[in-house]
Parts: sequence; C-alpha cells; structure tokens
Amino acid sequence: MAMKSRTSILLITLAVVVLLLSSYLITTTRREEVKPSPPTPQPPLAQVEGLNIPIDTDSRGTNEPSIAVSPVNPDIMVAAANDYNGPSGDAWVAYYYSEDGGKTWTKGWIPGYPGNPSLSNIRSPLYGFNGTGDPVVAYDMDGNCYIAGIAFQRAPTAPFPKKYSNIWVARSNDGGKTFRWQDISLIVGPSMRTKFNFHDKEWIAVSPVNGDIYCVWAAFATRGAVVANMVFSRSEDGGRTWTDLKIISEVTNFQLQNQGSYVEVDDQGRIHVIWIDYGVNQIVHCYSDDRGNTFTTPRPIAPVEPLPRTIPGNSYRTPTMPAMALDRNPVSPYYGSVYIVYPTANSTSDSVNGDIMILYSRDRGKSWSEPRRLNNDNTTSDQFFPAVAVSENGLVHVVFYDRRDDPENRLIHLYYAISSDGGETFPLQFNVTEMPFDGNAGGSPGASSAFIGDYIDIDLSGGVAHPVWTDARNGEPTSDGLNADLYTACVAYYTGNLTSL
Repeated sequence: MAMKSRTSILLITLAVVVLLLSSYLITTTRREEVKPSPPTPQPPLAQVEGLNIPIDTDSRGTNEPSIAVSPVNPDIMVAAANDYNGPSGDAWVAYYYSEDGGKTWTKGWIPGYPGNPSLSNIRSPLYGFNGTGDPVVAYDMDGNCYIAGIAFQRAPTAPFPKKYSNIWVARSNDGGKTFRWQDISLIVGPSMRTKFNFHDKEWIAVSPVNGDIYCVWAAFATRGAVVANMVFSRSEDGGRTWTDLKIISEVTNFQLQNQGSYVEVDDQGRIHVIWIDYGVNQIVHCYSDDRGNTFTTPRPIAPVEPLPRTIPGNSYRTPTMPAMALDRNPVSPYYGSVYIVYPTANSTSDSVNGDIMILYSRDRGKSWSEPRRLNNDNTTSDQFFPAVAVSENGLVHVVFYDRRDDPENRLIHLYYAISSDGGETFPLQFNVTEMPFDGNAGGSPGASSAFIGDYIDIDLSGGVAHPVWTDARNGEPTSDGLNADLYTACVAYYTGNLTSL
C-alpha cells in the first residue's frame, strides 16, 4: 500500500515537472518568435506635400512676391507681387487671395492703375502714378490684411500732373479678398523735402501688442552724392493716417548708402529694424521700445560682401537684401530670438560663390552671434534671395534660390533649409521646385534684359509653410521668350516640442 502511494506521488511530481517544462519551452519559443518592435521613426522636420502651385502664369512677368497667412484662419492667405499684365504694361501691384490653404488663388489689382477709367479706380490716391511695386503683405491680429508698396512716376511728360514717388498702404477689411480705393493711404506728405526724394524698398509690420502698423524705407536724395536716409512712420488707426517721417539712420556716421530695410515687432512691442549700409558693407540694426518715438543708435552687426549687380554669365540682377524673423512663442526653447539671413559673396579669383549667411540674437537684439554660412553644399555655386520665418515651436525655416544642382551654376532651384537648434545648424536642406529654371528666362517678352525681382518670401501657420517665389520655368532666355511666373508650394513641418527630438 505504501509502495503504491510513493508511486502515485512520483507520477504526480513527474507530471508537474513535465507541465512546467512544457510551459517554459512554449513561453521561451514565443518570446523568441515575437521580437520587440523597432522604435517609430521621427517624422521629417519638413517635406513638400504635392506639386508646385501656380499663383499667376499670365503671359507677362510677375516678381518680388510677398505672402502672409491670416492669424484668424490658416486657410486664408494673401500674396502680392509686381505684375506687368495690366493695361499699361508697366509694373502694378496685384494681389492674390486663397481661402483653401494656398491650393487655389484669385487675382485682383490694387485700385488706381493706369488704363482703367472706372470711377472706383480713378478715385484711388494712386491714380496718376505710372507704376507701383515692392509689395509687402501683413495681417493684424483681427485678420485685417495690409499691403504696402511704392508708387512712382516714370515719364514727366505724362498727360496728367506729375506725382512724385510715394509710399502707400492698402487695407482690406475682409481678410484680403478685396481692397477698396477708400482704404488706401499715402504716407509721404506733399512737402518740398519729400518731393525731391525717391522713396524705395519699404517694409511693414503690425504690432501684436497694440495693432500699430510700422513702415520703414529708404529715402534717396542727391546732395553732391547719393544720400539714402532710412526713415520710419507709424499708424495707430489701421493705416488711415501716418506720423511724420522720422530719420532713424545716422548719416553723420557715413551711413550714406542705406537700402534693404526690414521691420519686425516682438511680443513685447520692441520694434526691430535692419538694413544694409553699402557705404561700409555692414548689416545695421536698431530698435525702439516706445512705439517708434525714439530708436537706439544704429549699430553694425555683421559684415557683408555684396553680390555683383549681375552674377557673371547672367543678365538678371541679384541685389543683396536681408530678411528677419522673430521667435514670439514663450514655449519655444529659443523664445525671444531674432534671426537675420542675407546673401554674401564669399568670392574667390574664380567665382562669386554667393552664400546665405545667418546670425541671431538671444536677448532681443542687444547682442549678436557671429554670422555663419547656412547652405551646406560643397560647391562654389551661388545662393541668393533668402527669406526666413519661425514656426510656433521655434523651428527656423529659410528658403532661397540655389544653383548647387547644376554643374554649370546656371539653373535655379528653390531650396528649403530648416533648423531645430535655434539656427545653429541646418542639416535638412532640399529643393522645393519640381524642375530647375534659368533666371535668364525670367521677365516680360520684349524686355531688354531678364528680371526675376529682388526678393522672395515665406509665411507659415498650423504645420504648413507657404514659400512664394518668381519662377521662369515657362520662359526662354531670349527677348521674345522671357516669362516670369508666380509659384508657391505647401511644405509640411514638424509641430511637436523640439526638446523631444
């Protein structure tokens, strides 16, 4: 009886051991078969979505585009450009409105253009000028849209009384869908001092603090030599009226050849103004903390070697103009930074070697980094016409014309560069354009030389960037074949926290 009990216990023990061993073997086999999943790759910082989008492809040229996205609705945006497709054939500012995130566009003209006898056109303060140009687009926090530009008279023998050059601002109360003649103001008053100046290359910004509109530009005058004062004006009533011109440059310090003004306002109301002083080849910066009543003494902050007026082998001009953007978001790791980009000629005996440079301030313009080259190619090809923007999380976005992909340094791509470390590095750089174009093919048919403008632009919101540029893909480098069109694209960018990358 005892023997049977011991046998039963042994059998039960053996069965338990077999079951435990089987369970271990099955579990081990399953663990070996089910390997851990690889980590999910991070999305790219930026990538082009879809095809390039034509904004304007009329037969005559368009150039010098600007773009802004409404802060009220990221699907609404306005672009503007010099457009030569009007009745007179001269440059006039056209605006382009989109309410579907930049996928489709409708076109309108700022009222006052020659050749339109309608009552709503001839009542415009701009009527009587031969042309308008240099448009800049901005929104206020309520979604009102503003376009600034210059107005000029080419021919003193025109059949109407001569008007001198001026700076103007047009306001749209419906987000940029329409601009009425009643909402256009001339900034420059009819004084002898201003009549003998040529007013050029303005830029505007709207304060996110109080809604003020600030405008800066170069006022050229001949006084034995060409003197270019950088001047400033402010509107406190939505662009209806403007303060008297204030000179903010220092001609006593030999800043006699100022050009390329740019203005931005940070979230504390500080007004930042930059330009290039071609007398000493320096980027100059000053700022105001009292709505432009006073400015700090303009200070050179970076050297510039200007590009040639035309890069050898090309007929279109390539001026040296800076651009600026601010980080206004308190959750950004680089909150308060000011970024400036500009082209420079790192020339050698064999090439111009135009590059894009960047410098930044982490203390709202009090001190500045050393400038560094932004484009990461290992060629002597030319880069020029940069534009910059900062997204909500602190990413720095820069677009520029780039000829690195053509061994002959002739064909242009629009390149996109993005930084997640506050402008220190731009490891991701890619072309946005589906095909390169020859800048020598840009302009209007019959013109004496090619022309693709002086600048391009970019704005962004809600995870999508919208660069806008002049594109000559539909032109030929002959007088009759010149054609410059306006294009944009949608570039999706990373919207997460930069510290998690």
